[in-house]
Amino acid sequence: MSFLKPDRESFGLLIVGLASVALLAAVGALIYSWSFVHRAARADGRVVQLVERQDGEFRTLYPAFTFRDAHGVEHRVISSVGSTPPDHRVGDAVRVLYPTDAPTGAKIDDFFSVWGLAFIMGLLGLFFLPFGILILKPPRILAKFGKQNLDAQMFGP
Repeated sequence: MSFLKPDRESFGLLIVGLASVALLAAVGALIYSWSFVHRAARADGRVVQLVERQDGEFRTLYPAFTFRDAHGVEHRVISSVGSTPPDHRVGDAVRVLYPTDAPTGAKIDDFFSVWGLAFIMGLLGLFFLPFGILILKPPRILAKFGKQNLDAQMFGP
């Protein structure tokens, strides 16, 4: 295995390794989200502002929302999930999940806010894992087309 000239096995191992890391991250995010949902208190909230964040050419709008916890204390939180166009408008009623010991860690109770990281990492892992395996263990049909020629075309002589 050379770091200067990639070969099929090194490339396949890299793809399988990255896919495996993505799947492990998905499992970790899934466990975290499941735990969060099951221990979180629920409250009704309202979107009070759309906070704009500029990242280079991209502009993303994050909903800022308020809610009252079980003790009647009002909290204002800026969501960690934003989009363009925004998913929420100022004045929208939202359902909120929040940890009772840290209400500022509240999330809007929608799929992407709660489960988004697990979903994306799972998709990445499940998408790239088969490709990595195919690169490592190509089907027999590749042998009919000249495995050596394919390797030379993909990775150089």
